[in-house]
Amino acid sequence: MVKKVAHHCNRCKQYRIKKLKAPATGVLPEFRANLTSPFAATEMDFAGSMLYKVLQPNSKGKYYPVPGKCYIALYTCATTRAVQLKLCRDATAHEFQLALKEFVARRDKPLMFISDNTRTFQATKRWLDLIQEDQDALNYIDEEKIVTCRMKYLQRTRHQLRKH
Repeated sequence: MVKKVAHHCNRCKQYRIKKLKAPATGVLPEFRANLTSPFAATEMDFAGSMLYKVLQPNSKGKYYPVPGKCYIALYTCATTRAVQLKLCRDATAHEFQLALKEFVARRDKPLMFISDNTRTFQATKRWLDLIQEDQDALNYIDEEKIVTCRMKYLQRTRHQLRKH
C-alpha cells in the first residue's frame, strides 16, 4: 500500500525523475568542422523523381495535360548547410553536368564535391578528369586560376541509409 501511495504522489514523483543524458555526437569530418567560404565543400545529390503536367494544344486547338518527370539537383554547403536547388529534366550525367556548370557560374568554384557515388556522379567525375587532361582546358583553368576539385564519395551503410 505504501508503494502504491508513493507511486501516485506528485511530490514523490519529483524525486524519482532521472535527468536525460545528451546523446553522444560523432566526430565531424574535417571539411565540415573548418570554417571556410560558403560552398567550398559542396555535397551533391538528386531528389526526385517528381511528376508534373504541362498543358499542350492538340490539332483542334484544345489543351490537354501531358505528364512528365523531373528531378532536382541538390547542392548543400558542408559547413553552413546552405542549399541551392536546380530543376533537371532527367537524372542523366549530361543534365547533371549542365546543372553543375550553372552552379559553378553562380557560386565560387568548390574545393571539394561530396556525393553518394551514383552512376551520374561517377560519370561526371570521369568528365572532370577528361577536362583536366585536355591541354586547352588546362590553359583556361590556369588563366582563370580555377582550383581543381576533388570528388569525395560517401560510403553509406544500410544502417545509415535507414536513418535518413
